[in-house]
Amino acid sequence: MTQNVIVSPSSALDKAGSAIIAAMPIAALGNIFTLFHLGGLSFHATDLLFCFGFLLAAITLLLERGTQISPRWYVVAILIMVETSATGIVLLGNVVDWAKYFRFLETLLWGILALLFVRTERQSQKFLNSIIIAATVLSSTSIYLFLTNPELQRIAGYFSYAGGEGLDVQASYNELGAFYSVALACMMWRIFTNGWTFLRVLLLAVVGFGLLLTQSRSSFLATATVLTIFGFFWIKKVSREGLNFRSLATAFSVLILLICAFFASSLLSINRISESFVSGSNAATSMSVRYELWHKSLELWTAGPSRFLLGYGSAKFDALLQSSTADCFYLDHGLSQGLLGLFLILSILVTPSLKLWHQRSEKQGALLATSVLVVALIVSITGNVLVDPMFGGVTFALSYGVLAAYHRTEVAEF
Repeated sequence: MTQNVIVSPSSALDKAGSAIIAAMPIAALGNIFTLFHLGGLSFHATDLLFCFGFLLAAITLLLERGTQISPRWYVVAILIMVETSATGIVLLGNVVDWAKYFRFLETLLWGILALLFVRTERQSQKFLNSIIIAATVLSSTSIYLFLTNPELQRIAGYFSYAGGEGLDVQASYNELGAFYSVALACMMWRIFTNGWTFLRVLLLAVVGFGLLLTQSRSSFLATATVLTIFGFFWIKKVSREGLNFRSLATAFSVLILLICAFFASSLLSINRISESFVSGSNAATSMSVRYELWHKSLELWTAGPSRFLLGYGSAKFDALLQSSTADCFYLDHGLSQGLLGLFLILSILVTPSLKLWHQRSEKQGALLATSVLVVALIVSITGNVLVDPMFGGVTFALSYGVLAAYHRTEVAEF
């Protein structure tokens, strides 16, 4: 005699919400296609997924389903940010590009969805799996394109690739480079906590080569910084536990991968790091243009106390800079939303890492959250990539998913 299993609505909501979070990086692979337009907004795969997630979140909150960490302060921070923009419109005549504004709000709100639906370490690991799978798929297509035509100068999967003229379809090289950096940070964290396997080394090599093909200098710097952080904790671990076979295998594997990366870079048609120091080169020219934009942006932002605090609004960029971006996340949001808006965004970004380090027993989760934060902070210096639905959405969802999964959970110390 079979017994019927009754699934509670709250349990079904949790499973559906967790599945949406885990599916987001995979769905982002289809963001190259526009599904439909609504007003000034274009809808992609992650946008539809977000709408379903937002609906589930609303039902979850109506049912008063509790979480370990309340999302109220997160919601309040976003509401204050919107109010700050509205104040700029009323007092200073700021003009806001609402299509871009709503897109960035969606990016921020992925963090709230993760807070609500990622409740266990296992669920956060599934999200990590999706990030690594998505990065591997993109990187594999980059490698295929490179093998087909080694003269291509920069490749970011099937999203963007260039042979001089370029084919800019959806995402820029810096955005995909930043996504690869986050994926590599996730892999390094997994290797650090659980050890090396052949599959992990292989995936690390594939995604690492994909990063090389983007030739994103900010992503190179972010990845190098993350490797330095893990190297510091590895040395600390070895000094405490002593040198053993696992430690030697780690050092040997990292050395081999770095040597492979060095020789792989010599196969590329360009090297934007070395060309950055060659006068007249494309890489050097892009740096000089970026410096000019930064200088002009700082002058505009500091033109007066009201502009410094409330900005100009995102729709005035073309008129003020003769460019759609200042090529810097901090300056872009400083100019568009002022210091108050930028402070609120950064406070949302850094909170998961700070909360986890505050818990002395949560070093595993804290290290992962910090690695994600470091990537976001560094790549934001030379590009407004954090607004990207793929990289930005993954960054906020991963940071808050880790916070939700590891908050007040006993994990063995390093």
